[in-house]
Amino acid sequence: MIVDQIENGIVLDHIKAGYSMLIYNYLGLNDLDCTVAIIKNVKSSKMGKKDNRIKYNLLSGFVYQIVLIVLSFLLPRLYLENFGSEVNGVLSTIKQIFVYMGLLEAGIGLATTQALYKPVAENDQGKTSAVLSATNLF
Repeated sequence: MIVDQIENGIVLDHIKAGYSMLIYNYLGLNDLDCTVAIIKNVKSSKMGKKDNRIKYNLLSGFVYQIVLIVLSFLLPRLYLENFGSEVNGVLSTIKQIFVYMGLLEAGIGLATTQALYKPVAENDQGKTSAVLSATNLF
């Protein structure tokens, strides 16, 4: 497939499979008086058919969770046997701090990304700056 050069427009790439029409409707692209292209099942020389990668993502996520569960049982025992309870306590405290930091973020990054779709599509620099300024504190 050969796609011509885009002279005036926006390209949204690397969208999760199944989300293209949601983004299309959210951005109101059906109301535009211009050419809009949605390309699905694109073959990539690096990654093969992109929409089929969900199987690999699910498998790798499952393997990751299994490894995480196994390590959560093994590592504390190894810490206690080799370093003592003080080191285990310090490591547990550090882990909890990271968990709380993740909770404090509370999806602000994702909300910022979603709030930027429409202003970026409309090339509204004022609204884009307002969203970025509002979330800059976090």
